[in-house]
Amino acid sequence: MGRGDRAAFLSLLIGEPWAWAQHNCWQFAAAVQRELFGREPPHVGVPTGFSRRWVIEEFAGHAARAAAPDCASQACAEIAAKDDQDCRSYGAQPGTDAYVQCRATRASAHETADAVQAAAPPPSSPPPIPEASYPSRPPVHCVTTGRFTNCM
Repeated sequence: MGRGDRAAFLSLLIGEPWAWAQHNCWQFAAAVQRELFGREPPHVGVPTGFSRRWVIEEFAGHAARAAAPDCASQACAEIAAKDDQDCRSYGAQPGTDAYVQCRATRASAHETADAVQAAAPPPSSPPPIPEASYPSRPPVHCVTTGRFTNCM
């Protein structure tokens, strides 16, 4: 989809009335992914009157996410532990909305940083430095006579 087509698509969404039964935020996000990026996100049944906690738990436990290599590495576990420590240091306790919001914000920041890094062009390596070529020196002959040495 070209830039003009994208603008036209998005301008149609401005002012669109949203109702949980027909047009909820997941359906909106899925439509944008499908139309602008050609991706079909997994289906998520959004109940009427859902909570923020339901959203976090639903996404965390969704089968499509479970199939993805999410946090199996030691580095990922360390990041999760650091995020937990940071959220607790802000006063948010596990099980509270503040904690869920903090962890969701941190996860979003990590995903954004990963996307930016993935989109960046690879670093270019500098051209190799040519080896310096020096003229060869003629051999040196030294002659010692008594206490004196003369080299030519």
